[in-house]
Amino acid sequence: MSETVITALITLTAGAVGAVCGVIGAVKSARIAQKSQMNQAVVTEFMHARVDAYSLFFEQWSNYICANYNPALLPQLIAAIEKASMLTTPSTTSMLADFRQKLFLYAYSEKRSSELVQQLNDATMNLRLALQYDLLRYYAPDIAELPEDAKLPNEIGRPRCK
Repeated sequence: MSETVITALITLTAGAVGAVCGVIGAVKSARIAQKSQMNQAVVTEFMHARVDAYSLFFEQWSNYICANYNPALLPQLIAAIEKASMLTTPSTTSMLADFRQKLFLYAYSEKRSSELVQQLNDATMNLRLALQYDLLRYYAPDIAELPEDAKLPNEIGRPRCK
């Protein structure tokens, strides 16, 4: 009978240890799920910050074009470029720097040729694609999977002025 009691005690102890391990596992799982939800919220917030910065850049670019390349609007456009460059990938940041250089070349040249305009428009289109790619690369592999508020405005090249 003592063997039966010992076996029962061992089984009871093993069951208790298993139950404690199960509770610990459940608590860890709940913490991981909570942390995952917090991480997802941070990622979503960062995505919205990127979209806002990129949209501001295109809005300022549109204002600049619609004002017939008015140099008085350059400070707002440069500020938007700087804000966007803080949230871009390194390759897109270099494209922003290239765009900024072409913008200054055009804005401060005495003779604005059609070639300069074309270079600036090409840089704008390339930049728009790079910015959209930044969003896709980090948040969804397919543009159709991005939420509507994570897509950039649809103007490419010269926007429609009001």
